[in-house]
Amino acid sequence: NLLHAGNLLGQRSPRALILAYNDFLDKNTEAIERSNLIFIGHISETLKPELNNFLPHHNLFFSKKSLPFDLVSLMQKLAAVNIIIEGQGEISPFLPGKFPHCIMANKPILVLSPKQSETRRLLGHSYPFWAERDNVEQISLIIDDAYNKWLLNLDNELNRDDLIHYMGPDQLKQTLEQLI
Repeated sequence: NLLHAGNLLGQRSPRALILAYNDFLDKNTEAIERSNLIFIGHISETLKPELNNFLPHHNLFFSKKSLPFDLVSLMQKLAAVNIIIEGQGEISPFLPGKFPHCIMANKPILVLSPKQSETRRLLGHSYPFWAERDNVEQISLIIDDAYNKWLLNLDNELNRDDLIHYMGPDQLKQTLEQLI
């Protein structure tokens, strides 16, 4: 399961992701019975007409509303891949609020962002599950790679102790002490 947990706002359209997922399914028909693309959270009014064009779809699920945090956290831990979609532009300087939750879930993160983003900086520029948000072909290749690793039970954990530390209380304390 590929999981995007968070609100879908107008500037964070999942259109290319959905097209890439459909391309992946076209090329890997056996995955139709083994995979789902799941969106949990509110959908902005500006995106609803666009997303309705993709429904009904056997492997695509939209909750259309928020779910309890404990349930979403569990879903993130059970997903094969978590997804972060950032706004379109040349730079995304802010770290998405769900980034720490994705790190704690310890699963690979599919990051759809500009080349210059705080998420990409923290994961590293050589992080393999990154693509620009509208690059359907690259996103499809990443989904295919993630699926094949999942089938082989390879590399299904993020294992980023550096980022767990970065998000932790010791780092916060150190940062605050530097500012004061």
